[in-house]
Amino acid sequence: MSEGGATSPPGQKRVVVLREGPPKGRGKVLDGTLGVVGALLILLSALLVNVLPETQVPDPQFRVEYPAVPVELASSVRSVDLFPATDGVLAGGAGNAVDVPYDLEHNNVYEVVLFLSILEDFEESLPDTFRVELLDPQGASVAISSPQQTHPTEEIPDEQKGVGDYFETTQTTPHRITFNVAARPDDAIVTFEDGRNATVEEAEAAIVARDTRPTQGAWTVRVWVEEVGQCPTLDGPTTDPATLRHVQFCTLADQQVHDGEGDTGNPFVLSRLEYTYYDVIVSEA
Repeated sequence: MSEGGATSPPGQKRVVVLREGPPKGRGKVLDGTLGVVGALLILLSALLVNVLPETQVPDPQFRVEYPAVPVELASSVRSVDLFPATDGVLAGGAGNAVDVPYDLEHNNVYEVVLFLSILEDFEESLPDTFRVELLDPQGASVAISSPQQTHPTEEIPDEQKGVGDYFETTQTTPHRITFNVAARPDDAIVTFEDGRNATVEEAEAAIVARDTRPTQGAWTVRVWVEEVGQCPTLDGPTTDPATLRHVQFCTLADQQVHDGEGDTGNPFVLSRLEYTYYDVIVSEA
């Protein structure tokens, strides 16, 4: 049979072409090569796993805010007499100091504001000086005010003067005394660096526990007289008419009203206390 499927004539010899096959053992060599290549690929993959950086999961972040919350305690006017110092500071009105308790209902208090007046009941005398101290629920002194003075007075016009009544108080606006007892934290972005997927609730619990300052409880406002102003005196010759009149009328008032004992004390009025605390609010950043 010829190519194309033709049939050879009878009696004609058919030629059969034999082609040489692959060398002996070639299949085994090929299999070995493929095995080596596969092993190299596996080794290369392992190297790449160790060399290439791992995919980093970002640590969770949270926004922390500390808003200020002001609180005004119900007006509780207290009028107590303060007396000049004799044997040092005595609490509870027994001497020249008075303690007034206030209940603060929140933690994280960082500012306390007092509105306080000390009225000069011997208005012809020189001003008295006093201080205010703030004590925390443990009785520790938190802050002491700068020296404050009684409200100013001035001479009454002659036609309005009476016996023992020569000066009057001209201004009764309460002293506003501010105590900065702590610092309010700044708003911030907080990162949980342990790599776990913390929830807002978990973050809030941890941050609140970290940033809470225990301030709830009974605080004390202590007011005491530091120096009592008596009648002015003339240290030397003077022709100033205002000074001369002041000395004259104070001496008269002392004799006519105070039995010559001078300034023996003043009432004070603590009309209001305000405080500000910070809240802690946590949200996803």
